[in-house]
Amino acid sequence: YLIWLAGAVALVVGVWWRRRVGRIRLQQQRLRYVQSYAFQPRYHDALRAAYPQLDAEGFKQAEHALRQFFVMHLLAPGERLLMPSNLADALWHTFILDTRRYQQFCQQAFGQMFHHIPSHDMSASAGGTEATNRERMQATWNAAMASKRWLPWAMLGGMPLLFALDAHSGIDGGQSFAEADLRYWALQYARMVSAGGA
Repeated sequence: YLIWLAGAVALVVGVWWRRRVGRIRLQQQRLRYVQSYAFQPRYHDALRAAYPQLDAEGFKQAEHALRQFFVMHLLAPGERLLMPSNLADALWHTFILDTRRYQQFCQQAFGQMFHHIPSHDMSASAGGTEATNRERMQATWNAAMASKRWLPWAMLGGMPLLFALDAHSGIDGGQSFAEADLRYWALQYARMVSAGGA
């Protein structure tokens, strides 16, 4: 009986381990795919129509920021992450309009369609107080900070690229964040890391 039990346990552990290794490999493949994905050069023209002051470097940073957002969702699939950049969001809209290419990307990157999160979810009018919105953005900050491991360009001026992009690009109507909020998110993330949570 003990031999049978030990065999059954070994079988269950073996199946569990193979599945875990398979999930890790799949996630790493998807992360590499997103890291190296080449956006279509014609998307630049669409962004320039919305933001005429955007130069080639700004477009490149918008691409990096959108990749960062996709990587964040791969690393934190259960989190409801918000889009903290209007410029990256505009690129996402442009990408979505290239429906066939976007569907193929989503299948490779996520295994399913990755639906757009409306930008109005970020605003205070989305049903929360300023404090609630600050808390909702914390998960996004944490995920952006965690993306540094996979994206060498994930930071800009000491903060996650997605949070810094609009101000750095100087676009009209870009997202900007209060210094107090930026300090709060950085402090909360540092506390989480020191407690072993990241």
